[in-house]
Amino acid sequence: MTTVTQSQEETEAQTQGHVAVRGETRKVHVKLSDIEPNPWQPRAALSQEHVREIAESIAQVGLLQRPLARAVVGTTASGAVKETGKYQLAFGHARIEAIRLLASENRWPWPTVELDARTLTDKDMAVFALAENAKRKDVPPLDTYRAWQKAIQTAGMTQEELAERVGIARPTLSNALRVLALPAVVLERVDFGELSVHGAREFLCLQSEDHAHAGIMEEV
Repeated sequence: MTTVTQSQEETEAQTQGHVAVRGETRKVHVKLSDIEPNPWQPRAALSQEHVREIAESIAQVGLLQRPLARAVVGTTASGAVKETGKYQLAFGHARIEAIRLLASENRWPWPTVELDARTLTDKDMAVFALAENAKRKDVPPLDTYRAWQKAIQTAGMTQEELAERVGIARPTLSNALRVLALPAVVLERVDFGELSVHGAREFLCLQSEDHAHAGIMEEV
C-alpha cells in the first residue's frame, strides 16, 4: 500500500494543468459546515482508505498545507455583491474530508479550518478540479469525461483551451465528448462496470443508426 502524504496532495494539484493563480492570498478560518466542494470536482466520493491515510498524517503532524478556496458571493436586496461566509474549495478535498473524519472522532480540537482564499475564476476552479484528479486511479473514466464536458458547458472554456490547460491531446478530449453522446443504456453499463470505455467507443460508428441501436443493446 502506498501512503499518500499531505505534501503529495498539494504537489499533484499544483503541477497538473496550467493554472495561473492571481491576486492576493489571505488566510481565513472557516467552519467545516461552510466549506463547499469544487463544483467541477469529478469525483463523486473519495476513497475512504485514502481519506484515512491523510487523516492520520494530519493527526500526527498537523495540517501542513492549507487547502485553496474562493469565497462564495451573493447579491443583497439592494443588488450589492457580498461574501456569504462560505467558501468553495479549489483543491484540497481529501484534506478537508480527512479533517471531517477527525472531527467526527473528536480528534480535531478546533472549531474551524485554515484555508488560503484567493480570487479565482470559474475557469481556474475547473482546471484545479481536473488537475487535482489527474493522477487518481479511483476516478471512473466517464466521471472525468463528464467533468471535462461540464467545464466546457459551464466555465466558458473551449475544447482547445481545456485541452491545453489540462494537458491532454485535443483528439482525446473530442473522443471523450463523443462517448458521452452515446445512448444512456451504453453509458449506464460503463458506469456499472459491465462494459469498458473501449467497448463503448465501438458504438460511436453506430450513433446515426437509431434503429440498429435497440437490437444491438439487447445483445450487449
